[in-house]
Amino acid sequence: MKLRIQGNSIRFRLKENEVDSFNKAGQLSDSIMFGPQQQLAFQLIKSNQVNELSAEFDTRGIHVYVPDQLVSTWALTELVGMENMQELPDNQQLKILIEKDFPCKHTPEEKQAFKQPKS
Repeated sequence: MKLRIQGNSIRFRLKENEVDSFNKAGQLSDSIMFGPQQQLAFQLIKSNQVNELSAEFDTRGIHVYVPDQLVSTWALTELVGMENMQELPDNQQLKILIEKDFPCKHTPEEKQAFKQPKS
């Protein structure tokens, strides 16, 4: 699972096996170590307690809650991403985006069409 944080946005990209695992297990976690006793943990959590993507941050890390039905629909269809703008205090917003990070499935002919000519 890749995590990208930029400004007031957080973006997760999941490989195919991670999407399957998240759909089946209901959560997916990862972390980055900065030193002894210093890590940033982040996790996606499938929940029937939320109606839209929502995130929170505490001493345990970043937690993103995803509605049950949305996870199933996303995992089992061609839908590439899920997103929400979470309202924050002081008229701020947090953009939350979760995307599939699957390799392109173009045929060799289609790949050729995307190549730039050499000069």
